Amino acid sequence: MIVDVNSVTMTGLVRTRNQDSIFCAFSQNTGVFVVADGMGGHYQGEIASGMATAELSKWWGENQSQIDVLPFGRVVDLLEKQIRDINRLITEHYQMLRQTGGTTFCALLIHQNAYAVFNIGDSRLYLCTKRRVRQLTTDDVWENQPQIRHLKDSPVFITDPRKGKLVRAMGIARETGVSISTNAMEKKMVFFLCSDGVYK
Repeated sequence: MIVDVNSVTMTGLVRTRNQDSIFCAFSQNTGVFVVADGMGGHYQGEIASGMATAELSKWWGENQSQIDVLPFGRVVDLLEKQIRDINRLITEHYQMLRQTGGTTFCALLIHQNAYAVFNIGDSRLYLCTKRRVRQLTTDDVWENQPQIRHLKDSPVFITDPRKGKLVRAMGIARETGVSISTNAMEKKMVFFLCSDGVYK
């Protein structure tokens, strides 16, 4: 695997603390790249995003050599299980503090000749080509819920205060859905992961 990885995170203009966390690791056959963005307006979102990447780093350190030789589908299953386990840890941590907090989570897995995208919340992953930039994730926000989408052309929808509000994040409930998509790798693919601080 030949990869060129660049990453940056900063506090931004709104908050005094940086609630973003990133994780990047790769070996000969496998790479895992993550952006986690702590939920603003809740209790110390940097705890949740930091736990998400720290636990994933620990998982990678303990399993990387085994992961390298497994089939792609098996690695996808293992990573999904780990993401769900991390969500439970974060949820239990906030419950112990008697606080509400969480983080968005967007991960790219590249393994052998395929890739998988894992998403919870509204951090995003884009595929960039010479001709266009295509978003591979769907934001877990109010207006993207299946029961709401058909209202998008109504005047009420446009002014609804729930627009843009998260409906799914890590750490809010012990069980959460994880959106997963997979595809084959091609030559010279460029992926861009970001938090909502970039596109907003």
